[in-house]
Amino acid sequence: MDLRRYPLIALAACTGDPADSGAPAGDTSFSAIRDEILLPTCGFSTCHGSGTGGLTITAEGAYAALVEAPSSISPGDILVIPGDPDGSYLVKKLDGAADIVGGPMPVGAPLSASDLSRIRTWIAAGAPND
Repeated sequence: MDLRRYPLIALAACTGDPADSGAPAGDTSFSAIRDEILLPTCGFSTCHGSGTGGLTITAEGAYAALVEAPSSISPGDILVIPGDPDGSYLVKKLDGAADIVGGPMPVGAPLSASDLSRIRTWIAAGAPND
């Protein structure tokens, strides 16, 4: 097919898939990240649910436990630094960065690239509590 005869088809072919734009798929509000990523992946009783040692992630307390909160395992590091995903220890743990204490989180299987992108986008936007 000669795409010069069909300019709209040619334009569509050149723009690519919007899913490949690098933008995160899904809601990047804190409530969505908490409910769709953090609670189901991290906030159950044997990991970071209520009553466990270290970081506790619950529906009521997740924001306070994460944003501008010091890491309990890496002195001097802050879990979520609003506006700075690369400096946030939470992102380093989720990414499995070389300078983390212990292993990457979550245990067993890493977050999907889309979920990690949603968290990074939320932090980059200032980590608002919505």
